[in-house]
Amino acid sequence: MGTLVRFDPFREFSAIQRQMSRLFDEVFGRSGGAALQDLSMASAFAPPVDLWEAPDAYYLRAEVPGVTKDDLQVEVSDGALVIRGERKIGDRLEKEQWLRQEGAYGAFYRAVTLPGAIDADKIQARVQHGVLEVIVPKAEEARTRVIPIAA
Repeated sequence: MGTLVRFDPFREFSAIQRQMSRLFDEVFGRSGGAALQDLSMASAFAPPVDLWEAPDAYYLRAEVPGVTKDDLQVEVSDGALVIRGERKIGDRLEKEQWLRQEGAYGAFYRAVTLPGAIDADKIQARVQHGVLEVIVPKAEEARTRVIPIAA
């Protein structure tokens, strides 16, 4: 049989406030107005991002088809992982006449707020087959620990 959980409106409000803060951080960045300039760089191309947590690290995967390692930049700033890049059309396609263009091209910017303390010196990133993978190790104090219970 399940356990009854008492409804606490303040806890619910706090959870909504945290979610709204994360949303605003992702859209506008933590630096306020300066991040709006970065947002104006964004084009129709915004790579989809997956973020998940393991006991020792956060893992991010972004789909960046047609973007090379040289056209990507990954940085961490004020608790957010920032991905900048550009998806280029290519020389040949710029000179030809388009019959249909469904792909999105141009500069892009994504900022993902990380939920806990990280070890920024040990972040690893690689791009392979159009997928950017970033491993963000947690700081030692943020890792989950099992505490032995004395008898």
